[in-house]
Amino acid sequence: MKCALILAFVFAPLSAIGNDVPVSVSTQLASAAEITGAKVVVTRFTPQSRVACDPDRVELKQRIEGSGRVALRYFGKSCDGWAWADVQVFAPVLVTNRAVKSGEVMTDVVKTAERELRRGHQPVALVNDETTAARGIPAGTVVEKSDVRQAQPKLGSTIGITLVAGAIQIEDTGRVVPCSPDRVCVLLPSGKRLDGQMKNGRVWVEVN
Repeated sequence: MKCALILAFVFAPLSAIGNDVPVSVSTQLASAAEITGAKVVVTRFTPQSRVACDPDRVELKQRIEGSGRVALRYFGKSCDGWAWADVQVFAPVLVTNRAVKSGEVMTDVVKTAERELRRGHQPVALVNDETTAARGIPAGTVVEKSDVRQAQPKLGSTIGITLVAGAIQIEDTGRVVPCSPDRVCVLLPSGKRLDGQMKNGRVWVEVN
């Protein structure tokens, strides 16, 4: 029995012996989520090697799109290895401030609040006067893309486009093509496809 206990300890994963999250890992992952304004909290760090290593750099092997487990590679002064990191992702999102009926305009029924984001969910970044509820939405709900509809111009029609890059605005025209319910997609004469939202009869596109 004693031998079995010793072997169980020797071959147990590091997370079973101790689970201190290195400062470098917490710091580098803190802003790694691909969501505007999001912050990442590392709750568990599980190296797959028992060799002691104080990592000073990490490389993510997948995008952080919400809370869950992600794979990463870490590098120290004379060591490296693979690890799992359990993360929680928090971000400012739009939340309903009361129960919303299907078809209601969304601008006056949402507020911005920080919430944990689960992987696989797609919160709406913004709404305008032409964004309506696709279904009834309870109060206090994080508004997701499937919860809303965007006013859709006629497919194939030509429509004005406003490209916004910071303080710069450029106007153009494009042809309306199929898109998801919460966005409006247009095809430029150059063949480039853009998506945005309707505002004052035009498609407004944020350019990063």
